[in-house]
Order: sequence, then structure tokens, then C-alpha cells
Amino acid sequence: MTPPSRRFDDHLSSINSDKLKPMMRLWGASTQLRKDDCIAVIRDGLADPAKIKAALATLTPLETNALALVKAGG
Repeated sequence: MTPPSRRFDDHLSSINSDKLKPMMRLWGASTQLRKDDCIAVIRDGLADPAKIKAALATLTPLETNALALVKAGG
């Protein structure tokens, strides 16, 4: 049996567009894009280590701590 995927981008299509739009600011893209375009921007960002580093640098301390907790939880 294959273990479930732990990749976030595999679940993007199940997220409502109203939740995806705020994520677009993190990647420096327009919040006016269609859902499919939002998903493409996020996937492109997740595939580029430089974009990930830049996005992480914009997180608030609360967001950074939340991400650390998720990482620690596996």
C-alpha cells in the first residue's frame, strides 16, 4: 500500500478559491487570477527553492512558528 502524499500542492485543487487568493500574495502574484492559474503559480513557486526562500522571508513570526509546528509534527 502506498502511503498518502505529504505534498501540499497535491491538495491545492480541493481548496476553495477564496482560500487560495490570499496565498497568491505570498508568491507575489495577482489575487485576481482564476483558481487554475492560482494553483499553477503556487506549484511553480513550490518548485523553485529561491521563490520558497523569498516567500518564507515574508512570513510573520506567528506564521513562521505555525510552520515550524507543522514541520515538527511531520
